[in-house]
Amino acid sequence: MYVPRSAVPVVELPSWQSHEVDGLRVTAVPVKHNGWRYSGDRAWMTRSYTGYVIEYRGVSAYFGGDTAYTRAFRDTRARFDRLDLAILPIAPIHPRSFMCRSHTDPEEALRAFEDLGARYFLAVHYDTFVNSLDEYGEAPRALRQLLPRYGLDEERVAVLDHGGQRVFLRR
Repeated sequence: MYVPRSAVPVVELPSWQSHEVDGLRVTAVPVKHNGWRYSGDRAWMTRSYTGYVIEYRGVSAYFGGDTAYTRAFRDTRARFDRLDLAILPIAPIHPRSFMCRSHTDPEEALRAFEDLGARYFLAVHYDTFVNSLDEYGEAPRALRQLLPRYGLDEERVAVLDHGGQRVFLRR
């Protein structure tokens, strides 16, 4: 069914601004990436990226989208004292000298998780298409190997197969 653009409400949120509808509150939070995908849009796509904190019925989730590691994770924790779930990217990794500008690797994602102070971590943004020099399966394998160093296990950190699901919070 065709829906005219005017029929779909759109709310653009700058960082730290929120919008609430029927008890669902979405707050834009800063992340570090670039807004462009092709050379032609580089000049004007300078702010078209953000992360979100989504709150509903006492449950809160952080979605980092696609981001590099920055102090923005600590800044977000300072504003949201309780996050139940952090959904964080763990790739692409290589070449690190280039990818670090816009992407967290598994260890940086774990540091971001600690900075956010979230209860659970869901790893995303890996093994979907080739856009780096990573081997298939490298990012989730590296994340799993790092868990003991951070005192974590797969009860708190989920690395799902594509299409997989996991229940984190039960009432």
